[in-house]
Amino acid sequence: MIVAALRCALGACALAAALPAMAEESPPPPRRDNGVAIFAGLYSSDVFSDIVTSPWDTRTENIYLVTLSYNRRLATIFRHLDIEVEGGVGRRFGDNDSFEAYAALALRWTEFPWNRHLRTTFAVYPIGPS
Repeated sequence: MIVAALRCALGACALAAALPAMAEESPPPPRRDNGVAIFAGLYSSDVFSDIVTSPWDTRTENIYLVTLSYNRRLATIFRHLDIEVEGGVGRRFGDNDSFEAYAALALRWTEFPWNRHLRTTFAVYPIGPS
């Protein structure tokens, strides 16, 4: 039941993200220095590449995570590459009842050709404790 609800919520988020692309062309939104995110997930012990290539075969367990995070852009280099710091707190529940916290440095690429229609960024978090 919870898995179906999470899938439904992800589908609604994807639809909401696609709606701006269907609207009239407008200038890209201004870049901001701060960000807040809330995300949720379901635990799987499968290898990440297997989850990506065959998500229908993913084995999950009764462990869920909800996390609140904050990030801040520290600098921009090469015009479209941001250096950021991010921190977050989360709670696991189900068969694993625990809390977690993390902090990380990130590199975020901010320029994609379709950003006028759907703002897109891509981040890599190479360094940080969890």
